Amino acid sequence: MVADSECVVTFTGLVHPQGGSWFFDTVRSVEVDDRRFDVVLRESIFNVKVTLKNDPFTGDPAADASTLNPLWGETEAVLRGMLDSLGFHLGAKLEPQFMTGTIADRAATGARSSFPEIALVENQAVPADTMNRYAQLAASNANIRHALADMRSALSLSDDTPFYCYRALESLREEFVDESDSRNNREKRSWKRLRSALSIDEGRAKDLAALAKPRRHGGNPHVEHDDRVDWLKWTRAIVAKFIEGYPDCLEIAGEGSPAPRRGVHETEHVASSVTGVSASRR
Repeated sequence: MVADSECVVTFTGLVHPQGGSWFFDTVRSVEVDDRRFDVVLRESIFNVKVTLKNDPFTGDPAADASTLNPLWGETEAVLRGMLDSLGFHLGAKLEPQFMTGTIADRAATGARSSFPEIALVENQAVPADTMNRYAQLAASNANIRHALADMRSALSLSDDTPFYCYRALESLREEFVDESDSRNNREKRSWKRLRSALSIDEGRAKDLAALAKPRRHGGNPHVEHDDRVDWLKWTRAIVAKFIEGYPDCLEIAGEGSPAPRRGVHETEHVASSVTGVSASRR
């Protein structure tokens, strides 16, 4: 029974690969701060009931959306933790797909397959020349492919968002490594070239590194939802600037000799130069 001051938000969706008919043998419940999450999974269909001790919804669509979005992210984190636990034992990579939701039995919310408010294009229409350029570079350049994959992970807008944003920058940094640099200075100089070529604010980059460091070493930092969105936008702008200016941006390296030029057709060189990075990626 729900107390008068409590509020229940329910999310439903699917678990992929759906054909696995994934299930929990009972209701799985966890409590995080002042929220209780009750999860049912049957035949690859999940239902998550989130009980809040206090009703934060006002009935105003804009205000309620700003409240719901972080809750959606928290719910996804809890559900993914349960699915990762299940998949860990079954040897399965399980992915949730949110479909619908209800807010305190008085409002409905649909699934968010994308975030139009942070999209780079309108009406989900990516120009053909843009798509062709990105696809070609992602296919032929492992560092660009990794940066795009990191941004995909950052779009979960979870506490891990700064970690993945920073890792996207690390992927781009590999393009500015000069093998003629001494091993002790190679990383430092490649970061400097990256910042110079893409006009990256060093202080801002250090702030992102500080947020990413705990997660990189097994910590569990908390980042507010609005900050996750800000870091996502900031990093994505850098990745877009690099891809749209590639390979000319490699010549704007500064600090003496230019960074090595890695053309889109030099797939053999690119693949061999990022072997270490590929081995460390999750």
